[in-house]
Amino acid sequence: MLNRVKRRLQQEIGDDLHSIVVYGSGSRLEDFSEIYSDLNILVIVSKKPEKFTHFTLIEEFRRPSLNLAFFTPQEFEFLLSDGHPLAYLALYDGRVLFDDGLISKYLEERPKPGLKTSNYLKSYSLTWFSIALENYFKGYWLDVPNYLYKAIRDAVRSLAVKSMNSIPSSDQEIISSISSLISAGDKARDIVSLFSTLKRFRLRARPSRLGVQVLLLKALDALSELYGVKPCNLRLLYDRLRTKGIIEIRVLISEKRMCVKLRYFDPHTGEELEELL
Repeated sequence: MLNRVKRRLQQEIGDDLHSIVVYGSGSRLEDFSEIYSDLNILVIVSKKPEKFTHFTLIEEFRRPSLNLAFFTPQEFEFLLSDGHPLAYLALYDGRVLFDDGLISKYLEERPKPGLKTSNYLKSYSLTWFSIALENYFKGYWLDVPNYLYKAIRDAVRSLAVKSMNSIPSSDQEIISSISSLISAGDKARDIVSLFSTLKRFRLRARPSRLGVQVLLLKALDALSELYGVKPCNLRLLYDRLRTKGIIEIRVLISEKRMCVKLRYFDPHTGEELEELL
């Protein structure tokens, strides 16, 4: 399929094409999930194609889903200077399908991710955990392990960038980094075990709702351990949402504590309320 995508991009873009890079689990067979993985493809072009061409290509390749990100060389340079993880993952986790020398130049220079990249990844991690909680409380628990997997993965990546100036890409690299980042051996083993379980669910297993609740609690403990903060009270969150309509859950870290900013609808008063737990 990747060769087909490459040929179609070459046909559509022609001489404006500089580089095609597939990155993420789509570039690693051992981490690829037929249920959840997309093909993430970075395309560097002198001139961006029309939106119609973009959508046509996406429609043409439906399984797995195709994510095409078009950037000019100047935009890609900005992504690197801004510390955006996409640029660094494309360089260090990518499989180059086509290159006129532009990507090769960056690979020779080997730019290092820094604090901005770490902060991006930390934000992603907390967002994935927020989405996992929202899905659970809205009844879509089958997708929760996938979001918890991403939350742990990006937390480890964030901390690895901060301490080692490198982004672990594959699941095996994530597992190795956990052992390096967590000094307490038993805690590291618990997080590795959780991450391996989440990967198994992501690839093929179907969890029960009770099983997902256990995974949520373990993921909360793992994220709190990784970030060195106190965990929020999920039991309190369960109590709040038992009879109320959820609007939004946002997880954040404040004053060395993981908090949940909750927006919900109270059916008794008809009010939209906001609370920090």
